[in-house]
Amino acid sequence: MIKKIVITGGPCAGKTTGLSWIQNSFEKMGCTLLFRQEPATEMKKAGITPARCTSSLAYQLFQMKLLIEKEDIFEAAARDIEARMRAERQAAAAEQEEPKVLIIYDRGFMDNRAYMTDEEFDEALRRLGVTEEERILNYDAVFHLETTAKNAEIFYGSETNAIRDEDPAAAAALDDRVIAAWS
Repeated sequence: MIKKIVITGGPCAGKTTGLSWIQNSFEKMGCTLLFRQEPATEMKKAGITPARCTSSLAYQLFQMKLLIEKEDIFEAAARDIEARMRAERQAAAAEQEEPKVLIIYDRGFMDNRAYMTDEEFDEALRRLGVTEEERILNYDAVFHLETTAKNAEIFYGSETNAIRDEDPAAAAALDDRVIAAWS
């Protein structure tokens, strides 16, 4: 059984801490976990930023393409891992549990919508040849963690993410846009 879960939320919402908890908890339950890191962080650390691209839409398209490619790779790897686990289970002829593979995505496809106008998002879908519905249905669950900028501003900061540049007001507004994008 393969399950795909998105952890999303505004800046400084506890996603990194949550991912660590998920890993510890679910591995104890016998799950095999795969983690896909957030594409925006990966791209920005590599020097691909919105300011360097020709437009916001161009940057978001690069990010969305990377996300889709990585999700496809992780899903193929999960199927391969699950097949190996099934074969081992059959070879042992034991009453072992059905293999469980859990893919955790640090942000999902719809997160990009929070950074785009409706027109840009529609254009991105057209260029990518995908629909909003098929991308959303690609996930089994989505968990939104609220930014600390909303109700615990004293804990808001950039210590856990060097590329975080939003002030608390911008972080709270972005958190609202992320919720709206997934709603």
